Amino acid sequence: MFFTEKVKPRLSDFGPDGRLSYEAILQMLETTASHHADFADDSVIENSQGGTAWIFVDWRVALSRRPENDGELLVTTWARARTAASAVFRDFTVADGSGQEVLRAEAKFALLNTGTGRLSRITDELYSAYRPEEKNVFADSPTERLRPPAAYEREFPLALRRADIDYNGHVHNTRYLEFALEALPKEALAGEGIKEMRVVFSRPVTRADTPVVRYAADGDTHIVGLYAEDALCTLIALKE
Repeated sequence: MFFTEKVKPRLSDFGPDGRLSYEAILQMLETTASHHADFADDSVIENSQGGTAWIFVDWRVALSRRPENDGELLVTTWARARTAASAVFRDFTVADGSGQEVLRAEAKFALLNTGTGRLSRITDELYSAYRPEEKNVFADSPTERLRPPAAYEREFPLALRRADIDYNGHVHNTRYLEFALEALPKEALAGEGIKEMRVVFSRPVTRADTPVVRYAADGDTHIVGLYAEDALCTLIALKE
């Protein structure tokens, strides 16, 4: 089932350049996915409070252009037909008011038992409620594994705020992108800015962690790793 809704971004969703911020893009996609889950009678918040939670494993976003404050956006998402794996994919397209596509994305996610911290089996009954579709937005999906660089150029400590922690007790998945953007040189965000984003999660960061952010450049791609006690938690690649 293709689930579509119109989205009118908030004023706070726009950055200093007057275009939709990168984190707001992920938040918009995530919100539409949660509305699709509600439609499938699979409430994200209620299930999290009941002991299970969908967690994002991998984000991939390709931008044709970042929307400006010029009206509603049309967001379409669907669950992709399952393969024999513990994780599943969801795809997205976003179009402007004229119907022109501005970005496409995919997310890989798994089901977590919040009590044990272990992954749960995704039953056929649960996933069939989403009425999956045989369509991928990226021809090369699933994408290659993202690996950390041999060495980072610099690192800095990250002070977590209460506002960074979500309903699962973890740093919210879209917030990692905000941390990564702070590590980039200013010129990377000038002009057209970032065209492709990849965010891969290895383990959640909690309020008990003392994380650090590490940065390296690889041509026109910026690699940012978020570490806690030297364990890789999240790896992010941002391509200009």
